[in-house]
Amino acid sequence: MIASWLVVIEYKLHTARTCRVAKRYRTSKPSGIAQPRQGRCNGAMGSRSREVIYGGRIIGARIRAEGAQQAAQKAVREADRAAAELWSIQMEAHGGPAQPSPTIAQCLNGGYGWLQVKCYRCETEASIPLEHVR
Repeated sequence: MIASWLVVIEYKLHTARTCRVAKRYRTSKPSGIAQPRQGRCNGAMGSRSREVIYGGRIIGARIRAEGAQQAAQKAVREADRAAAELWSIQMEAHGGPAQPSPTIAQCLNGGYGWLQVKCYRCETEASIPLEHVR
C-alpha cells in the first residue's frame, strides 16, 4: 500500500514539472481578447540598427560622390573651353573653316557666349549671342 502511494506522488510531481499547463491570459473584456503583458513581449532589440552601423559610411560615400561629380563638371567645362579656344586659333591660323568645330552647347558651357562672324566678300563683321542661336 505504501508503495502505490509513493508512485502516485512521484507521478504527480513528474507531471507538474514536465507537463505544466500554461496559465490562462488575463482578459480585459468578456470577448476573450488577451491583455498585453508588461515588459515581456516586443521588447527592444539587442543589436544596433542599420542606420547606426552604416550611417557614417553612407554619409562619407555621398560626400565623395558629390565631390567627384563637381570635379567632373569642372573638367568637362575646362575641356569645352579648350575645344572652343582651339577652334578659334585654328580659324585665325588657316584663315577659313576649321573642322571639327565645337558645338554651341560646348561653347556656352566653356564660358564663350558670343560668336564673331566676318564676311570675306564685304568684310562685314557681326557678333552673335550664342544663347539665341538654335
